[in-house]
Amino acid sequence: MDLNRLRNWREDLRHAAASALLDFETRYGYPPGENSISPPGPAGSARLAALDPPPSKSPSYRPTKV
Repeated sequence: MDLNRLRNWREDLRHAAASALLDFETRYGYPPGENSISPPGPAGSARLAALDPPPSKSPSYRPTKV
């Protein structure tokens, strides 16, 4: 797994969560709990580096003539 890609995903998720929390209490009627996204430790980084990349989400097919 590409660790830069993981870092970018983590930062994107952090920004999205911060945006979602802006009006959380107004929308749901109670305050949000404490959550965090932190980088993996050395053992977690090694496990992530050993993983195969996930399969593409786009289907692979060829258009057929009708």
